[in-house]
Amino acid sequence: MLLDPNDFEKTRRILDQNGYMESAESWTFKSTPLTLRRFFKPIGNEHMIIDLLIAGNMEHLEIIRNALIAQGEHGIAHVAEKTDIIWLKKQRNSLQDQADIERLKHGND
Repeated sequence: MLLDPNDFEKTRRILDQNGYMESAESWTFKSTPLTLRRFFKPIGNEHMIIDLLIAGNMEHLEIIRNALIAQGEHGIAHVAEKTDIIWLKKQRNSLQDQADIERLKHGND
């Protein structure tokens, strides 16, 4: 989840109230000023993970502002446009990101 830094504490409180715990120290990517904050919730023998990517520049905030609104069974979700996801993945550009980019470019919407 890409998040405006101003919304982090509110989001952390919501996660805490729903049984999530921060699982590691925050980590900022070398190639882009995104900061990863990972939360997990134990569920039986498994666990659910939520990664928060804290925006670190104006381009990241613009992606948040340009997000599409999708109606789901449990409410609305803001979804980044495909071109913005590809741009974000190009910033890190790991082997997994490169595979994801190809799938996004050539897959069905």
